[in-house]
Amino acid sequence: MTELDTLLARLGEESAGARLDTLEARVMTGLAQRREQTAARRGYMLASCLAVIVGSAAAVAPHTPASSAPLLGVPAAAPSHLLVD
Repeated sequence: MTELDTLLARLGEESAGARLDTLEARVMTGLAQRREQTAARRGYMLASCLAVIVGSAAAVAPHTPASSAPLLGVPAAAPSHLLVD
């Protein structure tokens, strides 16, 4: 038992070391990185779920056939319109 007491007393007198001095900063940096990774994963998950929902809704929704007519019509001053006339 006295050997244990001597060993513990010697450990109490020694310095903690340089690695233990920076332990708190390393732990806090690791926690911040973990929090950022979690937030990024949530963002990716939200974007992928939204893409699946929009894609599924677009596939299921009734649609009309596409027309070849321009949306606003061909302007009268367009070169292609002038060649046709």
